[in-house]
Amino acid sequence: MSAAPPSYEPANRRAIRAALAVTAAMTLVQLLSWPLALLTGALVNLFVQDAKPMPMGRGFLTILATLAAVVCGFLVAVLLRHYPAVQVLTLCLMLGLIYRHVLTSGEHFVIVVGMLLGTTVVPVLARFHPEIANIAVGGILISILVAWLIACVAFALIPAPTEVPPTHHGEAGEIDVNATAATLALVVGSMLTIFLYFGLSNLLVLVYTALFAMSLSAAGSVYMGMDYLKGNLLYGGVGMVLVFEVLVMAPFLPLMIATVFLAIYIFATNYFSHKASAGAWSSGSFGFILLLTAMLGSDKTIASAKVIDRLSQIAIALIYVAFAFALLDFLRRLWRAPSAGPQNG
Repeated sequence: MSAAPPSYEPANRRAIRAALAVTAAMTLVQLLSWPLALLTGALVNLFVQDAKPMPMGRGFLTILATLAAVVCGFLVAVLLRHYPAVQVLTLCLMLGLIYRHVLTSGEHFVIVVGMLLGTTVVPVLARFHPEIANIAVGGILISILVAWLIACVAFALIPAPTEVPPTHHGEAGEIDVNATAATLALVVGSMLTIFLYFGLSNLLVLVYTALFAMSLSAAGSVYMGMDYLKGNLLYGGVGMVLVFEVLVMAPFLPLMIATVFLAIYIFATNYFSHKASAGAWSSGSFGFILLLTAMLGSDKTIASAKVIDRLSQIAIALIYVAFAFALLDFLRRLWRAPSAGPQNG
């Protein structure tokens, strides 16, 4: 959920494509809903932030990779449900392998999202709500497939340039991949353990914990968490309230389409820019889409309660991830201090 990759294409043109695709996804979800359909708009937002469309073959591989991760997470939850300690250790190992693979292969972030959903949300549902877990697995896959198809249509209607600027990818020597993957697995695995042990149902906290941990690691700074917090609570939360208030006063589908298009266009022009706040706007756009998709169709009283609840879940996840990274960094410095002492003496 960092800033969108650079492109030679004008930011306004990219923003129109993004607004068109996300608006189409959110409209489709309102007209034809399915389990976990609210993920579709956010997933489309991921696809259209690319500098050029994902090739057809890679799109199918993305869906297959997500299917494998979701099924593996489901099987681990079902087969090891009577051995909670082994189940948690297995899921933490899977998280470590996923993060390590992402750090070394540069896979698309949509694959990361699918894999993390498969190893976090699905095991929790399979353990406490097995009747819902089967539905969730299908819903996740449908949402990813629909999001990819909408993004393909958007890139076909507004083609991207064939060339994109070269981007810098971290070389293996720049970071300790194994240590970083282990840190990510420990941070997310701890939250997953809390959910499995206490049977918590606020799954948005778990999802955002997994995503923000990956984003903060990619950004290379724990302090980036404050930008993400600002983006989700200020840009995403306030933007969602303003749009929802307009739609409550005039609940018409054409107005919803026009309002959502304008809101996403504003978000996109900012996260396609090169300014320092681009990452915060990108992160905030996901919060905005998830919040608004969940609120549409609810009356004002229920929606207001949902907004406060969901914003608090996002804030909890961000604060936890920032605190966990800071604590682990502090403990790492303490561990290294004794070994450095004798050399200076």
